[in-house]
Amino acid sequence: MLGIGRGDSSLGYLGRKPASVADFETYLRRLRGFLHGEEVDLGDATSRNMWVSNSDLPPVPIDIAATGPKVTAIAARLADRVTFAVGADPVRLRDSIELVRKEREAAGLDPSSISVGAYINAVAHPDVGFAREIARGSTATFAHFSGMARLAPEVLPALR
Repeated sequence: MLGIGRGDSSLGYLGRKPASVADFETYLRRLRGFLHGEEVDLGDATSRNMWVSNSDLPPVPIDIAATGPKVTAIAARLADRVTFAVGADPVRLRDSIELVRKEREAAGLDPSSISVGAYINAVAHPDVGFAREIARGSTATFAHFSGMARLAPEVLPALR
């Protein structure tokens, strides 16, 4: 499995911007072509991964990390799996899954042929204070990441 995303969090920590959605999609189309042993258009030339095209091995599955609707739509068309980083809100997860199914079907692909998952922070411990302490680091990272996206406060889930 090859996991990939636009670089929102990783590049953000380095003070750089993630790839544009259009550049990310172009890169994914080329990557998918290489992993399937297909001829890939690089603009001024074409290329093919001959090791893959001359083997009987299946292509490496692609898992795209998605936070917003544009990358989710791209993932629906180009990935074998999409893993959502939209929090644990059931409505946001349901909406993301529905978008994948809709986009996949619109692309002429079987909506059931893609796997979906989610990054969710959870700690199970009888001591609530201890559980919160364990979850603090990863929760802070995701909260910071949500703020990096410059989302308006009204679209972020309410704290409970």
